Amino acid sequence: MMSDGLSGCLLSDVEHDTPSKSYGGMTNEDANSVTLYDMMLLFAPIVLPCLAFLTFDTDVQMLHNFMEIVANNAWVSVDGGLSRTAALLPLMTGIVLPCVSFALGTLTATTISTLRQRQVQLRSELNTEACLIRNVLSAVEAIFPADVCECERLQAALLLRQYCSRVIIESRSGINMAKLELQGAANSELDGLTRLLHHSEQLPADYDRGRQPRFVGTTEFVTQMYIEKLQFSRSSRLAVLETTFPTVHWLALVLLGSSIIFSFLLAADQETVLFLAKTQLRFLFSILIGALTATGCICADLNDPFRGAFRITPTTEQLVLIREIISQELMGEDENPSSHSEPRLETAVVSRYMA
Repeated sequence: MMSDGLSGCLLSDVEHDTPSKSYGGMTNEDANSVTLYDMMLLFAPIVLPCLAFLTFDTDVQMLHNFMEIVANNAWVSVDGGLSRTAALLPLMTGIVLPCVSFALGTLTATTISTLRQRQVQLRSELNTEACLIRNVLSAVEAIFPADVCECERLQAALLLRQYCSRVIIESRSGINMAKLELQGAANSELDGLTRLLHHSEQLPADYDRGRQPRFVGTTEFVTQMYIEKLQFSRSSRLAVLETTFPTVHWLALVLLGSSIIFSFLLAADQETVLFLAKTQLRFLFSILIGALTATGCICADLNDPFRGAFRITPTTEQLVLIREIISQELMGEDENPSSHSEPRLETAVVSRYMA
């Protein structure tokens, strides 16, 4: 029965220690790479505008030379390019830039709003699953008395503990989405719990019913409702987690942002525009680069719910505490705190649901 619920599990044969508070129990190499990624997102909006300020003249000159090569003009403009400027600027500032800016603004707003809502919904689903797991644990203790249903009680505890580990691993940064999608939401330990409840035998006829909890009949009914809600919550969480923007969406954002930068450099390459000093152009170029870089960093940060400044990794730490409770039920004693290589949570209060 238990093999049905544990088939196709993403977990390894040897369970890892309690995950860290920052990055959900990843290896040191993965944690270092994620830390480096976060530092890049933090400093990119500062470093890139500074580089844009320092390299402005070089960028404009490179674009000027490139445009001259592309145009392949064999003549020199008598008016210094004033006529080309008069013809180009109205098209650029009146048609091209407004259209590109509107498209970029719409896509950027949609991207940030969607990714943020994705994180909020994932946090909500994880909170729901954590509450339902504790409800199932309490209900299992009530409907399977330890003195006559020790086997069923042990199986249910093992399945719940394994499901907690599954949710914790699915909530880590870098999870294999392709493998997760292939496995599906229905293949989990909840299937084993459902089979256990559906096929469990009745209590012996000579069992003293007076020793059972008062509402055991209702508990037997709501236990299956709890598991059904867990399945719905898991399905919703995986659906949200696996729904991401395609590559073409990010490519469109990059192209639109690059178009605005290109248009700015093109408009700035005007020797006849004497009312703007080079310093002012440097600042305008730096602000433009900074705004686009910051927007890109926010999108990249929100794209992974379990990494970066907006990560929701702390939501899964409650599952570690629930798993410890189940482990105590399995072992009959508290786990040794010294066996964990990483610090334990100190502020959370855990109810053992002891009779």
